[in-house]
Amino acid sequence: MYRGIFVSLAIAIVISSAALGDIGQSQFSFDRLDNNVTMLGGIGGGSSAGFVMTNKQETATDINWTFATQNQFVGLGQAANAGGVGAVITAGGWIQAGNLDGIPQRQQVSNDSADKTQGQSLGLGAATSISKTGGPGGADVKQVGVLCQSQTSSNPYGVATESCGIVAAQKAETVGAAGSSINVSSGVSAQSVQSQWVN
Repeated sequence: MYRGIFVSLAIAIVISSAALGDIGQSQFSFDRLDNNVTMLGGIGGGSSAGFVMTNKQETATDINWTFATQNQFVGLGQAANAGGVGAVITAGGWIQAGNLDGIPQRQQVSNDSADKTQGQSLGLGAATSISKTGGPGGADVKQVGVLCQSQTSSNPYGVATESCGIVAAQKAETVGAAGSSINVSSGVSAQSVQSQWVN
């Protein structure tokens, strides 16, 4: 028996003011994978796997060579396996990534002054767990996340750019003889926040 859940949320907003010629952009994303494998005795095994990838880009241009672009990529993958003879095994985990709450990827660029403001955030969290009792058996859980984002804005007064990347991976594994009781858990968390302003 296995269960997999995938949730993806992406919101993009582009604002351009015709009166002032300024450029404003903002985008937000959230991705999550859940994977679980459960074995309740008997002879056999099970596996579950999932993968999600989101890639977003916003680009805007305006008068006076005013330009703004921002990109964001998230790739998440996970797999869980369990097998045994008379064993009771639960193996699984979750991994999620995206912009931190309240801190989307955003840009504001003026075409008639040096003003440029940029900000972005990335966060990744993951957890795995395995429990085994009863007969002989084993399980493993693997997860990996790759995140990157970049921003560039320019106007007649200069250029501003920033970028960030996060790579994380984790693995939990257990094998036990009859009568053994094993519990394994692990977690990982990473966050990044960047901001720029030019006046």
